Amino acid sequence: MIRRFSRSSGYRQISQRPMLFEQEQKLFWADRYISRHVLHAHLDEESSAASRKPDEIQRQCFWIHDTFQRRHEIQTNDGNEQHRLLDLGCGPGLYSRVFQDYGFAVLGVDASPASIRYSRKHSVRQGKTARYVRADYTTMKLPDNSFSLATCIYGGMGTISDATQIRLLKSIYNTLRPGGIFVFDAFTLAYAENERLDTDWHYIPRGGFWSPRPHLLLERSYRFDERQVFVNAYTTVLKNGSSRRYLVWHRYYSPEELRARLETVGFTRVMHHADLSGTPWYEGSPWIGMVAAKPAE
Repeated sequence: MIRRFSRSSGYRQISQRPMLFEQEQKLFWADRYISRHVLHAHLDEESSAASRKPDEIQRQCFWIHDTFQRRHEIQTNDGNEQHRLLDLGCGPGLYSRVFQDYGFAVLGVDASPASIRYSRKHSVRQGKTARYVRADYTTMKLPDNSFSLATCIYGGMGTISDATQIRLLKSIYNTLRPGGIFVFDAFTLAYAENERLDTDWHYIPRGGFWSPRPHLLLERSYRFDERQVFVNAYTTVLKNGSSRRYLVWHRYYSPEELRARLETVGFTRVMHHADLSGTPWYEGSPWIGMVAAKPAE
């Protein structure tokens, strides 16, 4: 297999540095086989590979709800009005269901078919409202002035290019009601230093995360330090020599950069923490938790 691979396009592919944000619009998470493995990772309560652990999800939802209650400036005619929440990159609804229990009417959006099926099946709450849509939230048309709270949790804002992120921020700003709140987290340099791959290869005899067939898996990272980006590249090579490369992009930030970008779009009252549980910011934190508001009318 290795000799055949050395003569294949896959060898040339893995030896070439990818273009910045190459394959950005190829949502391999939407692949039905891969999405089942992503769902399994989401539901593994002993791992933080795809989702945070249940106790941390509970802490973060509590803090986000409390922050929303204290900071939103939405004008309502009815004190019992149900607030709508937009959960971008909702996965299997682990956060969405907790937000339902806090009384939000939830719209969850994710590209993974397996995660959306799971979310719909497990979203039933007595007297609570939730809807889940399979879509690419970076291109999805969102209704104006519709949501009281929008979230994008576990780094989704850092897997896209700057141009795509700015378009998405404008879309989120427009879909929030005046006085509404946007909450998200993002990678930092400390995260990047811990999450880059070593160059390595493995033989997967019975199928694995990326392919159901026996294959060679080659892993490596590429750094774009001047753009504060790195990408983890995973290349599968089948016995016939055919190959496919999957690129997982990471754009990391400083709090100041995110604040400036949010304010450019129009957000105000921007604040940051070391996570979405309200931990005070400290240098060396792997995460930034951001909160921003759309100005009230």
